[in-house]
Amino acid sequence: MSNFENILRSIPGYILDPAGTYEKNRNTNTFRLIVILLILDAVIALLSGLSFYIYDFLSGRLTGPQLLLPVSGLIILVNFIIAILIILFVIHFASGYKNRDVKFVDSFKISVVSYTYFVVIIAIFNLINALYTAGMNYNAGSLTYFVGYPAFILALLLFIRVSAEGIKTLHDLSGLKPYVIAIISISAAKIIVYLRSSPIGDFCLFIGL
Repeated sequence: MSNFENILRSIPGYILDPAGTYEKNRNTNTFRLIVILLILDAVIALLSGLSFYIYDFLSGRLTGPQLLLPVSGLIILVNFIIAILIILFVIHFASGYKNRDVKFVDSFKISVVSYTYFVVIIAIFNLINALYTAGMNYNAGSLTYFVGYPAFILALLLFIRVSAEGIKTLHDLSGLKPYVIAIISISAAKIIVYLRSSPIGDFCLFIGL
């Protein structure tokens, strides 16, 4: 099996069998996987910024050249980087407190993999929300209530599962400690992103970036 085929198999593997996939890739070079995921995250940030443009265009509020797409996409990307760094910090040092043999590269892998799945789910809803509410003149609040919140909960549960299983497998922690660390890491990331929020930052907080 080629390295690229292994990467393709790993992407759904981290969802279906995170512990087994982490173990399988424990001693392999996952540099390409991480690069692919980081590129995917950058694309997600741009698509999330594009949703502003789509919403304004379909709702008739776009009247001339605007910089909203690159500006909002950049802000979302910056928020993503900040969130990843916070998650990485919490996972690595909290795990290191219990196990002095933890490796930084493993913490980085866990952080990038788990948060990527989180933002993918939220970004998909965000794009659908922009298209549907603007194109159909639908109340965005209603769609957020019935679809947005469940999507956020699903993304949050997926993040906790993927990151906790990674902490268990790669950092050799047992019991509920991996789940507690995962919950603290995502909570800290969301709080800090919220504290630096702006009008666009509030939207970033809503979509989980």
